Amino acid sequence: MTKRTSLYLNPPIAAALEGAESISGRLGVICDRYAEINRRARIRSTFSAAELNAFRDCCNGTWFEPAQLIDGAILANFEDSLIDGLAEKWDIDPTITITKLRALTYPEQVALVEDIETFWRGVASAGPDGPEEE
Repeated sequence: MTKRTSLYLNPPIAAALEGAESISGRLGVICDRYAEINRRARIRSTFSAAELNAFRDCCNGTWFEPAQLIDGAILANFEDSLIDGLAEKWDIDPTITITKLRALTYPEQVALVEDIETFWRGVASAGPDGPEEE
């Protein structure tokens, strides 16, 4: 589906579009590459469904902007939430989960943030009946 929209050229977007012959073409390339980075991160094969739900739970309401705030943020939220029984709630081994979180590269952490934010956007748009099952 093709849709026209207005776009505010903030500094990161303006820099990415510098010298581009086609704004939509350049944005399409950037989004395609970003999607491929996220796909290759294989977040859903690295973490169990329970671990992903625990991350979504402990990061509910977390603001991951600017991008510099992402590095280590999910790990910090997860560790901070252990005292509140997060691991027991989701029936996960926190030591194994922490080891996996610490091993993530920055692009993998970004992919995990994308998973978390996509989940919460789905909840917000689902209304009172909740999100559809995956």
